[in-house]
Amino acid sequence: GIKGQGRYFKANTQNAQRPAWAVLADISPSTDPSNYNLIEPIKASLLIQGESLGVTDYPFGLFAFSGDVYVVKDFTENYGPEISNKIVSVKRHNSGTYLGNSLRVVGSLLRRQKETPKGITIITDGESQNIDDAKDAINEMYDQRMHPFLIVIGGEFEKYAKHLTQDIGHEHYSIIERDRIHELPGEMFRLFKTYGISR
Repeated sequence: GIKGQGRYFKANTQNAQRPAWAVLADISPSTDPSNYNLIEPIKASLLIQGESLGVTDYPFGLFAFSGDVYVVKDFTENYGPEISNKIVSVKRHNSGTYLGNSLRVVGSLLRRQKETPKGITIITDGESQNIDDAKDAINEMYDQRMHPFLIVIGGEFEKYAKHLTQDIGHEHYSIIERDRIHELPGEMFRLFKTYGISR
C-alpha cells in the first residue's frame, strides 16, 4: 500500500532538453527580385519560423547576412508585431555573400545561451565569397557543440554544400531546388526536429 507521488513520474518523463536556436538567412544580391526573387520566400520562412517558435519558451534568434549581419531578432527579445514588421522590411544587400564572419558573429551570441542543444539553420542560395573561411566557421561551431544545418537553394550548389560540411557530415546540409522554394519552411522545421525537440 505505498502511495506513489505523481510529480516524480511527471518529472522523469518530461523532455529535459531546452534548445537554443538561430536562423541565419542570406540576403545577398543574388536574392534580388530582378534575379530569382528568393528574398520573398526567405522572408516568409523567417516569418513562419518566428511565429511558430514565438509561442514556445525556447530562446531563438533570427538573423540575415550579406557583408554584415542584420539582427532581426536577438535571443533576448520577445517575438511580437515589432519583430514581424522587421522581417517584412528586410531587403537584399549589395555586399556579396560573406558567410564565415556572419556565422562567427551569430555563433558568439548563440554560445552565450545556457540551453542545450544549440543549433543554427543557415539559408543561402550561393557560394560564399570565401568558401574556405565559411567552412572553417562551420567547423568551429561544430567543435563548440553548436550544430550547424545548411539549406542551399539550387541544386547546382550541392558541390558547395558538400565542401562546407565535409568535416562534420553531409547530414548537415540539404538542397532545395528553386522551383520548389515553397518547401523551405517545412525543411527548416524538419531540421529543427532532428534532435526531437519540437513541440
